[in-house]
Amino acid sequence: TPQGICLIQTLHPHTHQPAKDYQTGWYPGSWQGFGSDFSSPAPWYFRTLSDWISTFQSAGLSVHSIQEPLHPDTQQPASIIFGLLGLAIFLNVFGMPRSAPIVGGLVLALMTMPVVIMASKDPLTTALKLSLIGGIALGGLYWAAQRASARKMPEQSIVQKVDKDRLLGTWYEISRIPNLFQGDDQVAGTDNYYPKANGEMEVIYKYKEKSFDNPEKQMKGKLFQEPKDAPTGRFKVQFFWPLNADYWIIDLDADYDYMAIGYPDRSMLWVMSRRPEMNPEVYKALLERLKAQQYDVSRLLKVPQPDNAPVMAPPQMVTPTKSGN
Repeated sequence: TPQGICLIQTLHPHTHQPAKDYQTGWYPGSWQGFGSDFSSPAPWYFRTLSDWISTFQSAGLSVHSIQEPLHPDTQQPASIIFGLLGLAIFLNVFGMPRSAPIVGGLVLALMTMPVVIMASKDPLTTALKLSLIGGIALGGLYWAAQRASARKMPEQSIVQKVDKDRLLGTWYEISRIPNLFQGDDQVAGTDNYYPKANGEMEVIYKYKEKSFDNPEKQMKGKLFQEPKDAPTGRFKVQFFWPLNADYWIIDLDADYDYMAIGYPDRSMLWVMSRRPEMNPEVYKALLERLKAQQYDVSRLLKVPQPDNAPVMAPPQMVTPTKSGN
């Protein structure tokens, strides 16, 4: 799926095709090594490396790694293993919406990579290097495009004074604008903040898929203010090193009972509360304020919470975790 991870292992093309005749197509198979009881081998469809990568990318998959297990006797590549990431995972790290025009540029750029790869003396190593370099370069391009888009819109109102100690504890996910990082069928979502000795906060996102009866899953990351020790609601969140994402508190109840988390280009939005269900009038008023900040609140997706979920409150005592990392 666009949000998934895939591994594909197949016979190495070079096991039957000399490098000079390396072309995509059907070729005779072989039962070599299986004994005389096997006859009439089925044909095998071999692909060039560039054709494999083009096929993956047309399906919305990005090549993350390539491995070539060696035959124990000949020490020649016997098979090839592709590690693939859904393009949605790659794009979401940079917060780009699926419909962004820059995505078309990304796909076009990636599609040209196999030409460079196949022209090299070591195509597999080159493929991996280009994937990494291309990912970093295009990530920077995404970041720049997102910033440019945000600059075209009026500046957002970020909460100017936030008490980090009062943020600690559990917050229920009331609603969110759908994004590529979270599945639309996730339920019982909560953000859980814990203090760290270095002044940052550990954040653990907990959720269940489809049903309250399913096992709980979680993701761990860290949350820190930008600039460090600033009193405002301008935070960064990091779930995957070294990539950070903006995490802006754009609305906060005076009693820290609910808050709204926004993003520079307004493509993402979360409404969080200490209660599993907000007062309808309070929620409605909050949406009006978010609408005034030019968020499309009609896209908000309600997140189901269990009926027996307790009302949370900021912790009475703050004890930093041992790790400062």
